[in-house]
Amino acid sequence: MVERAPALFVALRVPADVATMLVAQLGPLDPAVLRPSHPADLHLTLHYLGPVVPDPVVEALSGALADRPPVEVVLGPELVELGNAVAVTATGADELAAVVRSAVVDLGLPPRFDTFVGHVTVGRWRPGRRSSELLARTVDAALVAESVDLLASPTEPTGVAEMPGPRYDAVANWPLGPS
Repeated sequence: MVERAPALFVALRVPADVATMLVAQLGPLDPAVLRPSHPADLHLTLHYLGPVVPDPVVEALSGALADRPPVEVVLGPELVELGNAVAVTATGADELAAVVRSAVVDLGLPPRFDTFVGHVTVGRWRPGRRSSELLARTVDAALVAESVDLLASPTEPTGVAEMPGPRYDAVANWPLGPS
């Protein structure tokens, strides 16, 4: 059996204290309607690569992210739908996302969106379920991203079994700020 490469993506992780605040601001979530993201998995994707070998990505990002300053990201106020995902809007990472995209765009799948869409996915709708009440909620949070992570998604098919804990593995990390 040939093992495929994990799906990789470049992201800013949401710190635990901010994740806790977001979950509290969202209030109770009906698990019959929404499969919530694990708080330790909350992140802002800067660029999705898909199933690729990590070494060329690590090399490209090591040069592109050298001496980049920390980034302040504002989360909210809106919740939006992106396909079957429910996400909090996120602003402030556009320039960093452009730097990342420029460095790795030829190393993975083509970008899903022509322009960067800053968001933090807080959950996924259950099949056939939606909640306008949930989408009407607002949040107000901010974070200072002091590092960029290359994360890997699990290689097993999604949707077969629900994973109770965090799902993403760190492949590499780059601190932001002067080296």
